Amino acid sequence: MTAFDIVIIGGGPAGLTASVYALRAGKSTALIEKGMLGGQVLLTYEVKNYPAFENITGFELADKMSKHALNNGLKVLNGEVLKISKKGKNFTIKYTNGEISAKKVILCMGASARHLNVVGESEFTGKGVSYCATCDGNLFKGLDVAVVGGGDTAFEDIKYLAKLANKVYAIHRSTNYKANQELQDEVSELVKTGKVVMMPNTIVRGIKGDRFVTQIDTYNTQIDESSTLDIRGVFVAIGSEPRSA
Repeated sequence: MTAFDIVIIGGGPAGLTASVYALRAGKSTALIEKGMLGGQVLLTYEVKNYPAFENITGFELADKMSKHALNNGLKVLNGEVLKISKKGKNFTIKYTNGEISAKKVILCMGASARHLNVVGESEFTGKGVSYCATCDGNLFKGLDVAVVGGGDTAFEDIKYLAKLANKVYAIHRSTNYKANQELQDEVSELVKTGKVVMMPNTIVRGIKGDRFVTQIDTYNTQIDESSTLDIRGVFVAIGSEPRSA
């Protein structure tokens, strides 16, 4: 069994940063990641609030972070961690491609997208329901879509999709938008062009379709009114849950 001083679980910004510090401290270090290095920042089209990079895409930032860690000698193991156990002073980490041991384990699993938990959501995931606008937005060129959420991610998605889609319906459960003011101002300009339609005080009650999404059922809590929107894509951006399980 291969032994390391430190094993990091998760290859997002936190895990990659931890690996750089560990390697520079002279520790033998391995990182286990089941997907691509970079984590959720890979799903972000534009990053404007990261020090030293005034404007950079999420993919570019993830690439720079990954190269930084790899150039310091990071050993990357691809797979999903199944079990961590401790015997004496060392840990044994079992993952899909084998077992390794470590003196220390750093957990950096990040988070996964929070779901609406409405009828049709799981059925149409990948068939019109998406949790990543930059991944799937190109599939909806010239079509009507909806973005659900009121934070930074939702407003970034609205901006990005407005470049591709015919119309973007921005659905949020209240009028209290948590996106930063710059993003709200940019989306307000898109509303003036007719590319974006704001739907505050509105919740999604169901997602319908045949093979793919064709409609969503909505409910306006302020005026107590139900309606149906003809759309082809639903982009859910209502936050995330820690992958602590």
